[in-house]
Amino acid sequence: MSRNLSNEILWEKIYDARARERLALKELLAYLQEIDRRKLHLARGFESLFAFLVKGLGYGEGSAYRRLQALRALNSTPEIKEHLAQGSLTLTNVAAAQGLIKSMEKTRAVSAEEKREIFGEMQGQSKRGAEQILLVRAEHEGVALRRVTAPHDLIRATSPEKVEIRFQ
Repeated sequence: MSRNLSNEILWEKIYDARARERLALKELLAYLQEIDRRKLHLARGFESLFAFLVKGLGYGEGSAYRRLQALRALNSTPEIKEHLAQGSLTLTNVAAAQGLIKSMEKTRAVSAEEKREIFGEMQGQSKRGAEQILLVRAEHEGVALRRVTAPHDLIRATSPEKVEIRFQ
């Protein structure tokens, strides 16, 4: 199909597909929110929403975890959905920020305004840029930050001032 397209049409199609992918993520998260609210995954025999994402929808564990974290973030900060659809926030960065918020909530209440501020700082950031921001916040809060990179990543932030580079 794409072999027959002119270069210009191919460029148009790829950008259009990316925009539709973002909208599909927004739609998926809305459906997941409602399934979670109604606890429908339990009626289908899934012990958790995570299990439904992995076993029912076929996501890998990392992909399921990011979507579940984004869902938790949406429950307290609904405007994230629009930022994901527009592309100013990535699923990876939302999941990482939600992980920090969860760690912070173990020691104190985190206001809705503070959550919006954290997600606001994530907008437009690369994965590495987001890691740096979250590491600074985690250090300031005195909380452990869950590993925000996959084990196979060769470059990852380890503190606000340090980056680890692995060679294999």
